[in-house]
Amino acid sequence: MSVDNCEDAKSIDALHGRARSFVLSYFGIKDDLPGEDGLFSCKIHLDSRRIRNSSYGSLESAEVLISSDELDKELLAAEKAQYSSSGMELFSEKKHYECYADIESPRPARRACRYMERKALDDGEVTYSIGISSLTYCLFCILKYLRGSDERPHPHSPSRYVFQMHRMRYRFDCPRFDSDIFSACNGDWRVLLPYLVGLRSIGIDFSRRSNISTARDRATAFEFKYMYCNDEAIRRVTDADEFLYRRVLRTGVTHRRTLDSPPRKKYDKEAVDYYRLALSSEDPYVRFLSFYHVLERFFNLAYKRGVTQKLRDKLAAVDFSFDEDCLFEIVKMIEKEAGGKQQAGYGNEKNELVFLLQEYLDISELLSGLASDEFDWKDYYRSVHVVFEPSAPLIDWDSADVIKLIANRIYKVRNAIIHSKQGGGGIYRPFLHESDLSKEIPLIRCLAERIIDGTGVLIAT
Repeated sequence: MSVDNCEDAKSIDALHGRARSFVLSYFGIKDDLPGEDGLFSCKIHLDSRRIRNSSYGSLESAEVLISSDELDKELLAAEKAQYSSSGMELFSEKKHYECYADIESPRPARRACRYMERKALDDGEVTYSIGISSLTYCLFCILKYLRGSDERPHPHSPSRYVFQMHRMRYRFDCPRFDSDIFSACNGDWRVLLPYLVGLRSIGIDFSRRSNISTARDRATAFEFKYMYCNDEAIRRVTDADEFLYRRVLRTGVTHRRTLDSPPRKKYDKEAVDYYRLALSSEDPYVRFLSFYHVLERFFNLAYKRGVTQKLRDKLAAVDFSFDEDCLFEIVKMIEKEAGGKQQAGYGNEKNELVFLLQEYLDISELLSGLASDEFDWKDYYRSVHVVFEPSAPLIDWDSADVIKLIANRIYKVRNAIIHSKQGGGGIYRPFLHESDLSKEIPLIRCLAERIIDGTGVLIAT
């Protein structure tokens, strides 16, 4: 066996061991060594709906046994499934499709996750199901999570809330679980674990072998049927990065700062409201446009200042004259800046954005803001194109035209998501491009923050 193969085997064994410990932690088991009979034993508090608010001491408890061999066998099956998967989509034996389901339920998140029993519908050829994930998919996600921990510089990032929500806290001896569901599970750890983890999924099972494209089409059809009947937004999260780091992707740069001094400026109320809307939404489409509306709020002001300054420069130039050709050049300049929109009182939108950034943006401050996260956004915008709008430029931070490159990238993305139609520019597809759009948010968020602060007025003392 080669050195590389030995290292790979060691890496796989280490991951397997970490996964075992991770699974056991959901049952409150801290020792990774089973008993002499090869079993792990743990106690679970049974939470009756009649005594939902009771203390731990007044609850019934039950014993759960976990076979060490069974746990290893199930983990190996999930490890095997990793090799036939794409992102968060598991497609096993060309008959079973399963993918993480993000359900925006009006019920409290914890209870909605943990006690959503799986519902199945069968038309004879295909079985559709939704609810708490299968054991294999649950372990599949845990392995994705642990692998992702190795690849990120900060493995304990709070963005990984999917798994942290229900893990056992050290101050508790054992998990608390709904007694009715425990009875339905017959105390089987293989059925209990997905409930304890709280992951939900959409599943498609075929009576005959099929293909991934058909499975996706069936899953999309089931999504719509579910939303139509239940009035709950639901979608599959197919991208591994979004699943693992979606709080980072949706909030962009982490802006945790110490609140240690009162504000010294008055800010535009409408701009602050759009900023609030962006922060309060988890949808990157809403977030991006809300931050863009912050910029848009000051376009008219920036346009007037930018064009009048250009006019002043022309009139003050040493070669200015009242010659007809010279004056006509000034007229053409103003027409170009206005973009044929003089009647509406504002100019060409992209030029307005450039004027705004030229007036209020300091590149060094912007780069400092983009660096306040674990991800290198400066390098990202310099080297990665926008997937759904390839014509949006890369940003050369050392270029003399860096302001124009920033404005052009922002404006191209904005057009792609506003005018998503065939022909003429990029096309943004909801959910398909959601993670890509999320990665454009750190830039526009930093711009919005610089503009709100830059346009602020000192509070009179």
